[in-house]
Amino acid sequence: MPRRSNFDSLILKGDEGYAYLSEKLTSGEYSELFLLMDTNTLDYCRDDFFYKLNVDLPFHEIEVEPGEQCKTIEIATHLWSELAENQADRKSLLINLGGGSVSDLGGFVASTYKRGIPYINVPTTLLSMVDAAYGGKTGIDFGGIKNLIGTFYPPQFILIDPEYTATLDERQFTSAFGEIFKYGLALDAQLWEEVKSNFPHELDTHLEDWVERCLKLKQSIVVNDPLDQGERQILNAGHTIGHAMEAFHLDKQDEIYHGEAIAWGLIAELFISYRLKNFDLNELENFKKLVLKYIQRPSLNTGDVEILLDYIYMDKKTLNSIIYMPLITAPGRYEIQQQIDPELISEGLIYMLS
Repeated sequence: MPRRSNFDSLILKGDEGYAYLSEKLTSGEYSELFLLMDTNTLDYCRDDFFYKLNVDLPFHEIEVEPGEQCKTIEIATHLWSELAENQADRKSLLINLGGGSVSDLGGFVASTYKRGIPYINVPTTLLSMVDAAYGGKTGIDFGGIKNLIGTFYPPQFILIDPEYTATLDERQFTSAFGEIFKYGLALDAQLWEEVKSNFPHELDTHLEDWVERCLKLKQSIVVNDPLDQGERQILNAGHTIGHAMEAFHLDKQDEIYHGEAIAWGLIAELFISYRLKNFDLNELENFKKLVLKYIQRPSLNTGDVEILLDYIYMDKKTLNSIIYMPLITAPGRYEIQQQIDPELISEGLIYMLS
C-alpha cells in the first residue's frame, strides 16, 4: 500500500531502479498495472521503458495530451473512468511515465481513486527529475489557477533514468534550469557557483551530479516538513510570481514552461529581497543577464502587471488577502513566510520585464 505518513519515497536510478521495479511488478503485490503517458512519452520513451523493464506483464495504457493542458478536472475524470472501467482496486498500481504534468496529474488521480492507490513516478524530463517527481505534491489546475486542487500523497518510489533527457528539445532541457537555479540560490551556495559558472556549457560533465544534489536538497527538507508548514516553503521560491505567469499564459492560450516561469519569477522575487533583505545587487543583475540570455522570455509587458497581481492574490500562499512568499536573502540563505506589499511586487515585476 502507498505510504501516507512517510514522505521519504525511495529514489532509484538507472539499471538498479529498473531491476527493483521489475521485482516489485512480478512479486504479485499489485492486482492491475496502469501506465500513464502523454503523447510525447508514448512516442519517445514508452518502448525504451518496456525494453529496460524486461517483464512480460499486461499494462493498461492511458494517454493524455502533453503539458499543463492535461491537468484539468475533465482529464482527471477521464482517468478515474479508465481505472473504474478496468476494475482497478486498491492494490492496483499506476506508473506515471512523463514530465511534471504527468506526475502531478497521475499522483492526484492515484491519491483520490478509492481513497488512494499506490503509484510510481518515472520522470522523463529534466525538470521533473530535479523537482516535480519527488515530494508527494499532486495537483490539477482549476479556474485558471495552477495546482488549485491537489493533495499531499507521495509515490512509493521514483525511478530516475538520465538517458531520457536525450529526448528533450533545447527549450525543454534549458527551461529545467529554472528549478536548478532555485535549489542553488536558496539552499546550496556551492551548487549555485558551479551552475552559474558552467551553464549552459560543460553540462555533460555536471548534470547527473546536479540532479542528484537537487534531489538530496529537496529530500532533506521534505522529510522534515512534508505538508509545507514550515521550511518546505522555501521550495516555492520563484513560484509565487512564476505560477502567476503560468496562469496568465494559460488564459491567453500561450505557452510558457514551468522552469521558464520559475527562472523569471526568481528575478522579480530576488529584486524584492534586494529591497527588503539586502540581497546583493550585483548577484541579482548577473542572474538577470543569465536568464535573459538563455531562458525564453515570457509573453508579458509592463501593462500586464496588474493582471499578474490579481493572479498572485489567488495564490495558495496568500492568506486573508495578505501576500506571503519565501525570500532568498543570499545564496544558500533564506527566510520564509515574508509578508510582501503589493506595490513592491509591482516594482519587482517591472524590474523583471525591463
